[in-house]
Order: sequence, then C-alpha cells, then structure tokens
Amino acid sequence: MEQAKTLKQEIWEKSKKHKEWSMVLTDYISRPVAYLIARFTNLTPNQISILSFILGLAGCYFLIRGGYQNTLIGASLAMAYNVLDMTDGIIARVKGKASRVGHWLDGILGFVLTPLLVISLAIGLRNYLALTLGLFAAISYPLQYNLVYFFNAEVVNKNEKLGIPGKGKLEWTRYVYGISLFYIALFVAAIADKTFWVLGFWAVFGNLYWMAIVMVQFLTIRKQQQ
Repeated sequence: MEQAKTLKQEIWEKSKKHKEWSMVLTDYISRPVAYLIARFTNLTPNQISILSFILGLAGCYFLIRGGYQNTLIGASLAMAYNVLDMTDGIIARVKGKASRVGHWLDGILGFVLTPLLVISLAIGLRNYLALTLGLFAAISYPLQYNLVYFFNAEVVNKNEKLGIPGKGKLEWTRYVYGISLFYIALFVAAIADKTFWVLGFWAVFGNLYWMAIVMVQFLTIRKQQQ
C-alpha cells in the first residue's frame, strides 16, 4: 500500500505541468493510466509510444470507414493515443529512462499522426467540402510547428515560446490552443455526430493561428532591431 502511494506521488510530481488548457485536462486522465502501466506492466516509454501510434492508426482506419459508430470508435482510439502520448513521458521520468531517441520518437509520431487523423476524418465524411476543409485543417499544425521551430532555431537561436504583444495582456491566448484540443474536440464531436464542424474549425482557426504566429514573429524581430 505504501509503495503504491509513493508511486502515485512520484507520478504526480514528475508529470509535466502543462499550461495549455486542453493538456491540463488530458494530464488528469494520463496520470492514473501511467500509474497502472508503471505498477502492473514492464512497458518501456518507447513501447508505449509505438503502442499509442498503432492505436492512432487504427483510429484512422475507422474514421475513413465513416458512419456514426465507426467515427466514434475512431475518435475514441485517437483519444486513447493522446492519453498514452502524455503517459510515455511520465513513465520515462519515473523510471529514469528518458532519452533523446524517446523524445524524438514521441515527437515524430505525433507530427505524422495528427494530419493523418484529420485527412481520415475528411475522407470518412464522404463529401467534397469536407475534403477541402480537411486539406486546409491538416496543414495547420505542421505549418504552426515549422514556423515556430524555424524562428527559434534559425532566426533567434533559442528555444523559448514567443511572447504575445500587448505587455502580457494577450498571453493567455496561446494556452487556449494546444494539440490536445483537437483530440478532445474530435471525441466530443463524434459523440454528438458533429465531426464536420471539427474540420471547419481547424481549417479556419488553425490557419489563422499560424498566420498570427507569423505576425508575432515579425513584430518581435522589428522590436529587437529598434
């Protein structure tokens, strides 16, 4: 009993304290899952990453098939991927198995899977408008991350998040929009049978977001030069 209590405390302490609102919600789900995995299995962090990716690919299959039941199964599998995607990092820190390879693997799988899920959802809806929105939605996350990493690595040569202009008054806006939000929205929309609106939101807001990032970068560079 004491060992289980200690393990729970360690998992809580070594979980990343995310500020993004959607990730905070996912954290509360991933911690008990991490506890069960750490206590009752010998799964390594990389094995968890690969398992989560397989679940995500299975989610793509069901989303492509379309229909209410298949879409709900696909969205549930996508949500399971999202939870395990948080869990592998917790297990790595608790078991002292954090590594560059694990960090790279975790990131790469996420970058690949999210656009695949978006396109799969668009295909499953079986109409041209959904496909069009799906294409725009699928590029929003890759563009967002590419722009941020290019700016940090090539322009300012530092690994920090961009500040929001306005003396911190708008700083909260970047915490509203995290990658976990897509998985939560997809799951809720699948239950309500309104997944088309998920594509519409990310096709519009997702692309407006990376455009806003470009503007923030421009204002940041101009301020530095002045």
